[in-house]
Amino acid sequence: MHAQRPSTREIHAQRPSTREIHAQRPSTRCSSQPATQTRRGVSDVPAFILMFSIIVLATTTVAVAGVNQLTALNDRETINTAERSMEATAATLDKIHQQSDPARSVRLPLGTGSIWLNQTTLSVDSPDISLTGTPFENPIDVNSLEHRFDRNPEPITFAYEAGGAFRSDAGIERYEPAMRCTTGAGGDTVAVVSVVKLTSGDSIDVASGYRDGISIDPTDISSGGAGPDLSRSLQIDAQLLDTDRVVREFSTTGEITVDVAETAYPDQWIRYLRVAAGWDRQGPNSSEFSCEAGRALLRVVTVELSTPGF
Repeated sequence: MHAQRPSTREIHAQRPSTREIHAQRPSTRCSSQPATQTRRGVSDVPAFILMFSIIVLATTTVAVAGVNQLTALNDRETINTAERSMEATAATLDKIHQQSDPARSVRLPLGTGSIWLNQTTLSVDSPDISLTGTPFENPIDVNSLEHRFDRNPEPITFAYEAGGAFRSDAGIERYEPAMRCTTGAGGDTVAVVSVVKLTSGDSIDVASGYRDGISIDPTDISSGGAGPDLSRSLQIDAQLLDTDRVVREFSTTGEITVDVAETAYPDQWIRYLRVAAGWDRQGPNSSEFSCEAGRALLRVVTVELSTPGF
């Protein structure tokens, strides 16, 4: 006999419904979500540190570059101010030199430099006329008023010497002296040597060569601040002491010689005499120059420098 088959209704009753199957399966959504968030949080920490480090590095680089640029700008302005001041000093003292003004005052901003009076000489001679008993008999102690800045690789110095202004690292004079070999109104050649001889009172010592501690003390002291320190300055009073002249007429021509070997900056003097003043150099490496002239005007103007209160 055949066993009884379950009816179709009974089979469907035994099968679990789709809802029951989903209810029995464990859910993976809730168990996997916390692990993903943890891994993402861990990976964000190095990225944040890297980004923060880049920001700090960029900010530091910009700040350092800005400070360096500001320092360089301040240094250039200090040097430029000192150069303009020495040129102005030369123009002011030229009023005594050329116009015989009895006295003048100048003011030099110290900045980070030192101002001093350097012992220098300039020699004038002639094989055709006697200079015995004149200021040109021996080398003239013209001396050089100098403003020095210690810089790398070499110091920068601005100098007023014998009527001209010079810069140590420049090839040309900053204010032209009065020494020329030129053609006069009558067509003959004229040799002009007119120099300023600087002396000093008790307030200023003359030093042969620079050394620490010889600078002249400033007359105004600034409280500090950004930018070039223009208020920390030195006032110098200049007074005309004497003027000596030697004028010579030659029957034909005569020779006047100038030697600048013992000046503060011979290279600048050599270029001035050779290029701008019309003198003839005695040799390719010589510091001596000559002028063949029909007339000669030689003059020394002695000016005393002092600081107020002395």
